[in-house]
Amino acid sequence: MNPAAPQKPPVAPLLQFILHDGQRVVFVLQYDPDHLAAIRAIFQEHRGVWRKPSRAWVVPQGAAREIMAELAEMDPDRFPLPRSEAFLEKATQNPRAFVAPQLDVQIQPLTDGRQAVRFAYDPVLVTLLHKMRGHWHKPWWVVDSPLQLI
Repeated sequence: MNPAAPQKPPVAPLLQFILHDGQRVVFVLQYDPDHLAAIRAIFQEHRGVWRKPSRAWVVPQGAAREIMAELAEMDPDRFPLPRSEAFLEKATQNPRAFVAPQLDVQIQPLTDGRQAVRFAYDPVLVTLLHKMRGHWHKPWWVVDSPLQLI
């Protein structure tokens, strides 16, 4: 008679839900100190930003699937890929303005016609300002575009 192999207790997935705003994907995770460093490394590798007020990771839209795959590879029990894909699918079907209100974008017209722009760090806005040939002059971005274009 073979004794039954001990079964490990089921673990709860750490991904609680995903939001999408058309440009960014927001990952809301349950806190787990055992995975904290690895999770942080994965998100930061993909230009992810931790938004303290919403307690969520925000990433550019194009990075979401790769992040989900890396999280599932790290711990498939805590980050089951089918669950993550279902959350992302649902979020992309119903985009919500979740991140933009938290960016606190400020635009200050300069006397020479340029604009100074400041906001909470966001990789999507940084990419946009680079495309507009903006230059970083701490703590402002200076852009040679008219206010209406910005």
